Amino acid sequence: MSHLSILICLVVLSILNIILFIHFKKEQTKLDNNENETAKNDISADEIAIEQWQEVFKKIEKKSVYFKATSKNSFNKIGGKPNLPNELKWPTLNGTPLSFIAQIDLSTLPKNNAIIPNETSGALFVFGILIDGCYFGDEEDGQKAYRVLYSKNTTAPECEFPKNLDIDARYEPQYLQSSKIVYDLPVSIEDNFKDFNISLASFDNYIEALEMKKAEDSNLLNLHEKACIKFGGYEEFMQGRILKIVNNGNTNEENKNTIKINNLINIAEDEQSVFLCQIKSQCDKGENMYIGDGGIIYIYIKKEDLMLGNFKNFYVAMQCG
Repeated sequence: MSHLSILICLVVLSILNIILFIHFKKEQTKLDNNENETAKNDISADEIAIEQWQEVFKKIEKKSVYFKATSKNSFNKIGGKPNLPNELKWPTLNGTPLSFIAQIDLSTLPKNNAIIPNETSGALFVFGILIDGCYFGDEEDGQKAYRVLYSKNTTAPECEFPKNLDIDARYEPQYLQSSKIVYDLPVSIEDNFKDFNISLASFDNYIEALEMKKAEDSNLLNLHEKACIKFGGYEEFMQGRILKIVNNGNTNEENKNTIKINNLINIAEDEQSVFLCQIKSQCDKGENMYIGDGGIIYIYIKKEDLMLGNFKNFYVAMQCG
């Protein structure tokens, strides 16, 4: 091969190397630009998502009122002796007195709370089985194991414990004061997110945005963590949504007796019922009050009864960890 031919080959190879180098740099630049653009888009998407969640929050938030501990003597309390009027008897189950759990004067809830009518007065008294932990029985007896009583009388003195109430079923009082009206948001995946057009895949994003919202509102976070009782808002489920057993009576033509047919109904989808309040275990107090295994009592009432001020019939459920 002549020197000229060799020179031409070297020149061609050099040119090819330059072309390949330029092409590589262009492709690398494209990749870098794409990565930068993706990062920008991700940041924008996060910012947009947060804004979108704020809109979601506004649509699904509910008014609620929290009751938290106070050192001041108050009618509202967990434990202690109830101010039970003479017309109300201390509830029992199979002859055994139930523990006194809590009492709340409904007139102490802030007005325009969207939970109970403004003119509502009187008090709720809550009793239940605590000493033996969770109650596992049939639905009918289960409703007897947790009892809610109502009276218009809020001036009665404290009554004494029944003599046959176990000493371990008596608790020192923890007095309570109510909060301002605060806006509550669902905190568990069981809160029927399909009703809010929130997909299961978006739930983690929802929780992240909710934590950001709580971080911005330390007052709400403080109330939520320290609340003993909450009226309105959303239930804080421990074991998924509550299923209410409804007994439909059918007549047996042979013996004319009523046969109970049990149907499970998601109480959140029961259009006649509304969540009234929940009571948490007080496991961090000096006198521990455990509801089941550190659980929560949920109290429901029919919408019609609530609007009419008829506080005679409640549906009570309990969940524990």
